[in-house]
Amino acid sequence: MYQEHVETPAVVEQKTLKQRWIEALRSGKYKQCTGRLRIGDRFCALGVLYHVAGVPSLYGGFDVYGRIEARDAAGIDNDVANNIEVLNDRSRLSLSAIADWIEANT
Repeated sequence: MYQEHVETPAVVEQKTLKQRWIEALRSGKYKQCTGRLRIGDRFCALGVLYHVAGVPSLYGGFDVYGRIEARDAAGIDNDVANNIEVLNDRSRLSLSAIADWIEANT
């Protein structure tokens, strides 16, 4: 018997936030930094997620609980977050290239 696939609101929200994040990474609106989530008007790839998700900014970073909620809402687990950190800080891929990696690997 055919059963229609219906996405739950949580799945739809997850895809929406992830898509907004990927679009923001590619937009050219964000200048990139390394070693910190945010330095002035520059953001690392995860910092862009937190900014897009509206996580409160604290002392040049972002609220820790808000960061966890934003990653969960975008469907990003700790392993993926760690990989994104390496791509941004060590490999120094561009934000656009990191967006490509997120699309291909999450």
